[in-house]
Amino acid sequence: SLFLESLALFNTGIEGAIPDLSNLQALEVFKVENCDLAGDGYMSLYDVPTLKVLGIAGNTELTGSLEGIGKLTKLEELYLGETQIGGTLPEEMGNLVNLWVVKSPETGFTGPIPGSFGGMTSLKELNFKENALNGPLDEGLGGMTSLVNVDLSECGLTGALPESIGNWVNVEEVHLSENSLTGALPESIGNWAKVREVRLHENTLTGALPDSIGGWENVEEVHLYSNALTGALPDSINSWTKVEEVFLYKNTLTGAIPEAIGGWVMVEKVDMSENSFSKDSGLPTSIGMLTECEKLVFHQSGIGGTLPTEVGMMTKLETLDLSQNKKADTGGKGLKGEIPAEIGMLGGTLENLVLFDNSMEGLLPTELGMLEELEVLHLQKNSFTGNIPTEVGQ
Repeated sequence: SLFLESLALFNTGIEGAIPDLSNLQALEVFKVENCDLAGDGYMSLYDVPTLKVLGIAGNTELTGSLEGIGKLTKLEELYLGETQIGGTLPEEMGNLVNLWVVKSPETGFTGPIPGSFGGMTSLKELNFKENALNGPLDEGLGGMTSLVNVDLSECGLTGALPESIGNWVNVEEVHLSENSLTGALPESIGNWAKVREVRLHENTLTGALPDSIGGWENVEEVHLYSNALTGALPDSINSWTKVEEVFLYKNTLTGAIPEAIGGWVMVEKVDMSENSFSKDSGLPTSIGMLTECEKLVFHQSGIGGTLPTEVGMMTKLETLDLSQNKKADTGGKGLKGEIPAEIGMLGGTLENLVLFDNSMEGLLPTELGMLEELEVLHLQKNSFTGNIPTEVGQ
């Protein structure tokens, strides 16, 4: 057994402590995920310099730490999730230049992520989701230039995002949500030309969205909701031609909704509720370009203007919620004018039409009767006149 190169016992019923395995000086692969192992016996493997894969995730009674792991200079894969392994992350991990994946969600790590992690230049996946880490992201982390997926959500991170994360030029998924990050988004994040998912929601980020985010030409999901972002949406976002979800609600965004959103030709869900957009302008006419959109929500967003006739071109729309756009603090009256007859063109899909608490007026269009899939129609607290069209009941 001293010449053993691979030991795989994952998804079996083995239990108890892992014995001292330091004599297995030829071992390259150790995978025992999802068993019932306990204790910190796996740490003896830190003295096996040939080890390339250490997979011990899913053993909820495993304890111990990563102190000494820096000796595994050939290590390529590290899987620790759903264990009790913890303590601070050691500086020596920066020596693991061959490591390309670290997956350690729901473990017990504490303290900051050392800047020395930037030395892991081969690292493609970094996941410490739901740990008790803290402190700001170190400038040194920009050295992880091979990163493709990073998930540090729900980790207790604080402080501003460093400019150096713009060096993650290969990154495709950035999940830093549900932390306590502050400050403005750095211009350098526009270098994420390959990024598909940006999830920075539920932080305390401030400042305007940088023009550079127009560089996210492959982005599919942008989740920046529940922050304190300000300023106008930059016109550069018209480059998001592959985006499917844009969630910017619960911020303090201002200015007019730009015509640039017409570039979101693949978008399915847009929610910009609870912002402070201009009371003097409404949805742009380019909204008609969003022909794949199923959900459009600008509830309590402060918009004004009229509902453009181009909304009738959004023939996959299921929910249109532009409610409660009156704002006493700004004097905003919300939407005005009539419901356009073109709303009837959404008869095959529209289920929820929610326009209450605005300043809309005029007669209700008979085309409301064409909305065959309609389940919710809320138009209260407006200034409509005339009768309910008989077509609504047919």
